[in-house]
Amino acid sequence: MPAKIKIARLCLIVGGGLKIATALLFLVIFVTGAVFIGWGTERSELLGSALLGAAGLALFVLFAALGAADIVTADGIGRGKPWSRAMGIALGALGLPLFPAGTLLGAFVLSGLLSAEGRSWFDPSKPFPAASAPKPATIKVKLSMALAGLVLLAPFLPGSQQTGFTAEGLKQSTAKVFVDCHQCDMDYIRSEITFVDFVRERKAADVYILVTIQLTGGGGREYTLDFIGRNGYYDIQNTLKYVSDREDSNDDQRRGLARVIKVGLVPFAARTAMGDFLDVNFERRIMGRGTTDSWDSWIFSVGVSGSMSGEASRDFASLSGYLSANRVTSQNKFRAGLSGNINSSRFQIEDETLHSSADSESLSGLYVVSLSGRLSAGAWLAVSSSSYHNIALAVNPAPAVEYNFFPYSMSTRKQLRLLYRVGFHFNKYMEETIYDKTKESVIGQTLSMTLEIKEPWGHVSTSLSGSNLLNDFSKNRLEFWSGVSLHVFKGLAVNLSGQYSRIHDQLSLPKADASYEEILLQRKMLATNYNYGLSVGISYTFGSVFSGVVNPRFGR
Repeated sequence: MPAKIKIARLCLIVGGGLKIATALLFLVIFVTGAVFIGWGTERSELLGSALLGAAGLALFVLFAALGAADIVTADGIGRGKPWSRAMGIALGALGLPLFPAGTLLGAFVLSGLLSAEGRSWFDPSKPFPAASAPKPATIKVKLSMALAGLVLLAPFLPGSQQTGFTAEGLKQSTAKVFVDCHQCDMDYIRSEITFVDFVRERKAADVYILVTIQLTGGGGREYTLDFIGRNGYYDIQNTLKYVSDREDSNDDQRRGLARVIKVGLVPFAARTAMGDFLDVNFERRIMGRGTTDSWDSWIFSVGVSGSMSGEASRDFASLSGYLSANRVTSQNKFRAGLSGNINSSRFQIEDETLHSSADSESLSGLYVVSLSGRLSAGAWLAVSSSSYHNIALAVNPAPAVEYNFFPYSMSTRKQLRLLYRVGFHFNKYMEETIYDKTKESVIGQTLSMTLEIKEPWGHVSTSLSGSNLLNDFSKNRLEFWSGVSLHVFKGLAVNLSGQYSRIHDQLSLPKADASYEEILLQRKMLATNYNYGLSVGISYTFGSVFSGVVNPRFGR
């Protein structure tokens, strides 16, 4: 990839991140103003009603859409897609008025895409090597470090002067590795892999290992490990996979994951002086005859659980159970589940005893068919009841279609999914509702867009969803959720998450007022036209970047 194209692609990614951050800022102002200042009041007009009304929401949607467009375009540029050049030029030009950051980034984007190198990169006649998919391992690779003691004794060995290796020299040449995995047993990995140095800061690493995890149809886990070379290893990029079975213990999983990490680190270690002390043993795997799955990929699960706690003035008890059946293949997915939950509480207040209970039951089903590498179709079926929501019986079948702007094969790193669903709703209520209904049938629709990105600079997960009744558009709901984790610079990390819902579709809200007990114990749904949540965190870590020592004394 030409240098100018790399710079243009990077500027689009940075610009996309800034636009999404700006969209979140508008949302925070929008939500905070609506909640604490008031929607459409005189105070809101004095303090800037533009940010509290439709204009504030429009600015959020605009910047979020532009940010998503930047990121999608950057991906297309990296893969040499001709459409991404025209899109990138348009986005770069749109960014020029946004002084100073947008002007600078837009100038770099236009400079790269309008250059001769840019035109050549997108030429359809130019040979473009296809990315090679990771091949399944056919051998078991085990790295032995039996000679590790020689490293420490190198100054005293007769041959040490001839080889020129010293313990200090070997230590300095060792590759530094950062593993980005929140669900991995890092103490075990550090203790098992001793031919590299593990560091706690990603920017200090020569090798960045990004681990993403997805559940398999059989109930196991698929670990995708992207080995990204840095510093003197930029030319080494590799992707490996490890798949655990549902029956594997935690020890089986961590040993299997450590083995794959060892295999992936071999090309990096081979470039260092430590490579002379690696012994790679190949053990032939005995391949058995093809086996027939007597269950035909079906997985069944059943469970029950209960809990209780109490003291002199109160006690609590809970009982729940579930039954599920799943079948997942590369072309279709079927999931069905039956669950129930009962909660009971007792409170003693002076001479009065209060009893409270809540229960819910549900039957759900999902069937999805793969239509292409980006398009899927399917249907939901939900049957439920809930005392909290005043639902005696709810039946909701809903067909749906989903388009992923990125191939589903890239789902561990990035997804941008657009889903449309239309469904029939039959509701039978326990109590008469505020609309004087004891039961009703309606048809509703939902449109949602979800963006998920996980890269070395951090990860982003954002979802925007809107729904309404087809026969009454005033019964609607708008929901937004976002979580962002950014590695700003060495040692500094910022985490931001929030959600906001605009609610106008509480069809099951009871007409009768809830008692104080039901309100305090949250046993009944209450009337509201919004809900929100916001969390902000920042952390800074400094000191030694090395994290290879494991010491379990007195726990962790």
